[in-house]
Amino acid sequence: MSNRTERDFAENGPQTSRRRFMIAGEHVILRAFEREDAERCYRWINDPNVVRTLKNRYPIAFQNEIEWLEGAMHASPTERHFAIERRDDRTHIGNASIHDIDWVSQTAWFGLFI
Repeated sequence: MSNRTERDFAENGPQTSRRRFMIAGEHVILRAFEREDAERCYRWINDPNVVRTLKNRYPIAFQNEIEWLEGAMHASPTERHFAIERRDDRTHIGNASIHDIDWVSQTAWFGLFI
């Protein structure tokens, strides 16, 4: 898989320039969250098939999801959050997170759902 960054997509026009790429592979792109992701993330995080795999198994209110998403949109020294998009049609298909980053011992937890 060839890793690409935001600079590799700069000449692709206004549609690609509106979103910030973090990492791009052959089939998917990891990008920063946007406010427009809130409704979709809310539906996913309350989907029973997703909830059964999570530590928190209770329904989440829409306002709580917005607050979480706004926090995830800002860098933290111990967490990084990404939206996963299909590269061919830019459909947001899931989320990925790195939690409890310990920069000294170079360890972390990784969460993913698609």
